[in-house]
Amino acid sequence: MALTIQLTGEVEAQVRNRASASGLSAEVWLAKLAEAVAEEDWEDPDFTNLTPDENDEEITLERVREILSKIPGKLSDDCVAEREERFR
Repeated sequence: MALTIQLTGEVEAQVRNRASASGLSAEVWLAKLAEAVAEEDWEDPDFTNLTPDENDEEITLERVREILSKIPGKLSDDCVAEREERFR
């Protein structure tokens, strides 16, 4: 399978640098990364093991927002940190 992706110049440079540091071409490095991600177990046991009353499909968007608003910090900071960790 062939896949074409568009990267910004900055992201492309980062990919090429990381690939080079691994002794791989950017294409091979990205293919290995994609394989590793595809093989990950995406099932979340914390979610799948919820009790029936915690697994309410009728929860409202307002309730979700209320719960999320109580989480300290910024979710975007967590996403950036996770992305940095993944591409080290």
